[in-house]
Amino acid sequence: MPKNQGSKRKERNSSGNNDGINKQCKQRGPSGDLETSVSDVLRQANSVLYASDSDIKKPVDNCEVFVSGGNSVSDVRGRMASDGGQSCINALTKTIQLLVQRIASMEKKLDGIQSLEKKVTDFEKEVRKVWIAIEDQAKATEERVIRLEDRVELADMGTSLISTRVSDLERQCDELHDEVTYPQSQTMRNNLIFTNITEDNATGSEPAEAEGSYEVSSEALQGYGGRNTV
Repeated sequence: MPKNQGSKRKERNSSGNNDGINKQCKQRGPSGDLETSVSDVLRQANSVLYASDSDIKKPVDNCEVFVSGGNSVSDVRGRMASDGGQSCINALTKTIQLLVQRIASMEKKLDGIQSLEKKVTDFEKEVRKVWIAIEDQAKATEERVIRLEDRVELADMGTSLISTRVSDLERQCDELHDEVTYPQSQTMRNNLIFTNITEDNATGSEPAEAEGSYEVSSEALQGYGGRNTV
């Protein structure tokens, strides 16, 4: 029994060693079934950043490592190992330089846009100031117009009052004129004196009066004038 157990242990150890020998070490990295090539990835990146930029695509597209042969990762690695990767590195360097230049130009454009935005903001502030000044002037003008309208209304009221008073005064003047004219006419009718008029005595019933007997003395005339004056 002990011999059988020892032999079994030896068999297990030998089988374990064989299994370890048969196992192959796998390298870590991209999986073998990855079909996307590096050039496709770079082209997609270029198309995202600069869809219409042909200058950036040319260095990578003309690189022999990415153009010739298959497009798998293993083929690219093999060509880079055989070629030394110098041409591909140069192409990538040119591409990166072009990207840097484009990014710098974009930054300049962004700076210009920011300065333009600042100018627009300042212009909006000036427009707001002008608008506020115009509103203040409009309010002041409106207040002046309201005051003028009030004054015009007061002037209209005063004019109507003056016209009413003038009409009253005219009516009173007419009444006074009538009142004065009637007594004068009555006084003149009652105090008629005829002088130097010969009486008709054709029948001879009345004796003839002396000429000038109906003359009125100056005192009577003065008294008459003073009585009729108003």
